[in-house]
Amino acid sequence: MEVLALASNSKLTGEISSSVCNLQFLQLLDLSNNGFSGFVPQCLGNFSNSLSILNLGINNLQGTIFSTFSKGNNLGYLNLNGNELEGKIPSSIINCAMLEVLDLGNNKIEDTFPYFLQTLPELHVLVVKSNKLHSFMNGPTTNDSFPKLWIFDISNNNLSGSLPTEYLYSLKALMVYDRNSIYMMARNYSQYDFSIRVTWKGFKTKFEKIQSTLGILDFSNNNFTGEIPKLLGKLNGL
Repeated sequence: MEVLALASNSKLTGEISSSVCNLQFLQLLDLSNNGFSGFVPQCLGNFSNSLSILNLGINNLQGTIFSTFSKGNNLGYLNLNGNELEGKIPSSIINCAMLEVLDLGNNKIEDTFPYFLQTLPELHVLVVKSNKLHSFMNGPTTNDSFPKLWIFDISNNNLSGSLPTEYLYSLKALMVYDRNSIYMMARNYSQYDFSIRVTWKGFKTKFEKIQSTLGILDFSNNNFTGEIPKLLGKLNGL
């Protein structure tokens, strides 16, 4: 089996069996928008290098994010939005060198800002909104942080200090207005469009497709202080 898609079946409940990790050739696993509960099988982080799409969003899953992501994996889309996940964001996510979309929004993750994510070379979308991220948000620790990021949503947390101006210098993808208008989809499974939930013009909105020209920077509902940097004027892709 290469594809298992059971999204939006409201009567699917219970725990996700760890036996799904026996599907060594699985490329797509989408169990989103259901009533699954219990803990996320820890084996999902490293059971198959074939897996490129993992969507468990909008369920009632508890516990922590699987702590081990194997090196050399092919994961391009990871969506755990809208669950009850706690704990920290595992640093082993940096092993996901092909990751383009990471959506951990609307959970109960209690952590500092995950600086290690800035080294992901293909990351276009990062959503960690509506969690319990806290403390000061310092600037980047590398010279080439978030080189391809064009959707950056850290809203509704407890981050503090000055606005992270240094990151704005690194968002090269948001400085370009004339990006080619394409829809993001899996490299090895072109029938699956990437989707995202964000606040758009004051409303919680789900984009069924993510267009490459969609530029979002949302730092709202935190405890940032200081001035609004003039550098925002250079982000022509917003």
